[in-house]
Amino acid sequence: MDSKISQSTGNSYSGQPAGAAPALKKHSATAAAIAKEQITTATKITRAAVFSGTYIWPLQGQYHFLTHPALFKPVLPNIIKATLFTIGVTVLLFILTYFPTVAVLAFVSGPFAFIAAIPVILGEGAAIGIVVAKIFWLGQATERLFDEVLVQQGLTKLVSRGREMQSDGRHGKRIGKLLTKPLERFSKENIIRWLISLPLTAIPVVGPAAFFLYNGAKSGPSYHARYFQLKSQRDRAETYGLQDQTHGSGAPVTTFNKAEFVHQHRGEYSAFGAMAMALNVLVPGGAIVCLFGNQVGAALWAAEIEKSGGDKVE
Repeated sequence: MDSKISQSTGNSYSGQPAGAAPALKKHSATAAAIAKEQITTATKITRAAVFSGTYIWPLQGQYHFLTHPALFKPVLPNIIKATLFTIGVTVLLFILTYFPTVAVLAFVSGPFAFIAAIPVILGEGAAIGIVVAKIFWLGQATERLFDEVLVQQGLTKLVSRGREMQSDGRHGKRIGKLLTKPLERFSKENIIRWLISLPLTAIPVVGPAAFFLYNGAKSGPSYHARYFQLKSQRDRAETYGLQDQTHGSGAPVTTFNKAEFVHQHRGEYSAFGAMAMALNVLVPGGAIVCLFGNQVGAALWAAEIEKSGGDKVE
């Protein structure tokens, strides 16, 4: 009798109802399993990103853009305005926030805070400059540039699904007005994610890499937003055409699956996005030029995918 009372008293003193410990253990095991799965997935994506080689496309895009006057001359006045604005904002941020930023980062970076504050402020300046430039100066310029590169690469038929094509009088084609809905100029989610994760750059060595890979994995597919839009238009047109040829028999038609394609190429998009973001942040005053160069690189990559048949989903 006394032992039962003591056991009951002990349970009441413990503050945990019967069965709480097994439930807590089960939740802990579930959380550990989820964490392990997330780490495994992140490791696979990082490994795929490193060995994909797609981080070369943004660099190639910068070179291609700057060495082809037909691409950069039409947008040069807008680039100059947006670049001057971005430089001005960045200089102002350095004047007003450099030492306060150093003081905050000193808790994380210690004596390296004076260096760690530089990419943080450069990133803030680039983010502000890109957002304002897209609103006031760039408009649909990057979208038009993407189509121009695809036409240069011989993909006129693909571009014609989303834009009027006009003869240039020399047996060639030049692009006209849009036939599709304009793409969103910027993503609020990407901007918020960028600003929230920017302090990662203050962590020596691994911080900047983590910042670029994290944001690159999220923003990488957005560089192919126009390609996905054109693919959707093309597949829809071909579907209708095939149904007409088969007299509406409803025969199965393979269409482009964007979600599955992105999922299968997460590593490649992470590498592309990481390099593109690194160029935007780490090239002082060059965020706007790099923005266009990244778009050219994305178009060149899309052309390579299209020509090699790599758009097929396994």
